[in-house]
Amino acid sequence: MKTENAKSGVQENRPGNISKDPVLPPLEKETASSGSEPPVQGISPNLKRGILIFSIFTVLAFGVFGTLLIKKLLSRSTGETTSRGHELLTVAERLESAGLYDQALGQYEKFLNANESNPKLRAEAAYKAGKLYVKLDNCRDGLVLLFHSQAIQADAPWTDDLNATTDACIARLKPHPNP
Repeated sequence: MKTENAKSGVQENRPGNISKDPVLPPLEKETASSGSEPPVQGISPNLKRGILIFSIFTVLAFGVFGTLLIKKLLSRSTGETTSRGHELLTVAERLESAGLYDQALGQYEKFLNANESNPKLRAEAAYKAGKLYVKLDNCRDGLVLLFHSQAIQADAPWTDDLNATTDACIARLKPHPNP
């Protein structure tokens, strides 16, 4: 026998058996349905352990992700610098072969002022720029760059030419004694 109590909103299936109404809240406090154990306050140790392990795993995963992201960003920025450096050297060499020495010097100086980390390329650029200065009869600036090239890479393949050029420039700059 199913009857509805209109005032309370509670359905009665049988006498003494009360079920929840989906629309109205219960009127009286319901007791725990298990009946054997009272509810325990707090979280069980197994659940705490699981949450702690998951939290540690999450923090480690974010750390690894952050490290990989930083490495990728840093490698991308150095790659762009290297690409830009090769571009400047290529332009400088083409300008030099076309006989535009002043413009080639500008490109070599841009390369040397950039944050290029390859010492062999820096030494070669300093050597070529120094040679251009000497070719333009500016031994003072040429010597500075030639000495930079020598300091960066002392065992470069152009060392013999570099030494001959620096010796010739030094001889030109020394005052000649009057006879």
